[in-house]
Amino acid sequence: MRFFIKSALLSLAITTLPLGLQAKSDKQPTVYAFGYSTNLNDTTLFISAVQPLEGAVLTRKDHFLEHRNAYGNQLKAHLENLYQGHHACAVFFSKNKKSLDKKYAKLRAHLLKMKHTHLTEIPTSEFQFKPIVLE
Repeated sequence: MRFFIKSALLSLAITTLPLGLQAKSDKQPTVYAFGYSTNLNDTTLFISAVQPLEGAVLTRKDHFLEHRNAYGNQLKAHLENLYQGHHACAVFFSKNKKSLDKKYAKLRAHLLKMKHTHLTEIPTSEFQFKPIVLE
């Protein structure tokens, strides 16, 4: 009787294990990001707030943010509408918000130490990354 119960539990575990693993791999983790921009003809630097990215997808192989250039272009278009000049933008991202907050604080502290520059922080109420819609 014990053998029958153990074998039934083992077969149940073997058949349900792949289903549990598959459900976990289909769900995308929440990705957080912030943007950094500099105007190449000015001393003003811009940094956006850390925010979650809706619908963001990381690549399976190297865990890079897909369409990260599109997120950078969103920040660039926003800044070029408000300020003149050419803006070079970068997007920092992570699945771990605490890790990204540390990176944000480190970059912000470094930018504040730079002489002859002015740091402008962009609040979430002024700019938010929009989900990327593929056509």
